[in-house]
Amino acid sequence: MMGSSMSFYDRNIQQVASDDKVIHISYDNLVPGEYEKRVIFGNMCISLVRMRCIFEGNDADVFYITAGLNRFDEYITKETESMQGFLGLILNILKAVRNCGNYLIPENEISLRSENIFFSEMNGDVRLMYLPGFSRESSLGREAVMLTERAEKLCRPGVLTRSALEEYRARLIENENDVHEMISATEEAMRRTFNVFQSSQHSDAHMHSAQAPTQAAAPPVRDHGGTASVESERRLAVRETPVEYGAGGVIKRHIREFINELVS
Repeated sequence: MMGSSMSFYDRNIQQVASDDKVIHISYDNLVPGEYEKRVIFGNMCISLVRMRCIFEGNDADVFYITAGLNRFDEYITKETESMQGFLGLILNILKAVRNCGNYLIPENEISLRSENIFFSEMNGDVRLMYLPGFSRESSLGREAVMLTERAEKLCRPGVLTRSALEEYRARLIENENDVHEMISATEEAMRRTFNVFQSSQHSDAHMHSAQAPTQAAAPPVRDHGGTASVESERRLAVRETPVEYGAGGVIKRHIREFINELVS
């Protein structure tokens, strides 16, 4: 039995069926209070997979609606094209956990196992499974580390940087019980990766410039006053940098916005 502020923790959990559209889990001795029924099972938290519930006495059948969602393995394999993009996905997962806390959902009832994490096919938003009575075998940070290990196996060779991953994993373990610090560590890892990427781009450009014939310099970006705007040049460079692309070559919104904040 696991101690918590909620009222239902003594039960057996059995997954009855699963397909591409629904996961059916049967709970014994599930006795939720009015808050749980209205807020959690009522699908008020947008970071959770939608649920439909049938209560019978102290037992319940919960149907998790996964139609229109991609599983973690599928999404990571398809959408991760760079270290920056991968860290952006982990950042959104951790922010989804934090958002669940805003609805008074205990972190211990949110699993970061890859099979319990989904992404919207429409916009890539994270959806987590609420598992009442779930007993995490390790800390939140260690589950996040296991996600990075899973992703490393799924991604194409060279997409994820081993040294950056090891450093990031160490930071997650340092803050394994604090989702807010884990979010900060992920943002810092994104900044470091971006700086390394930019340095590499500048180095390549310098080498190319030394080897190529002399060409006329491109005119500087001008602001409204008619002088070169350093800020405009920096933003233009960010827009032209192939940071992370998804289906159809559309740049990922959360990565673009994050990098624009870095250079602002």
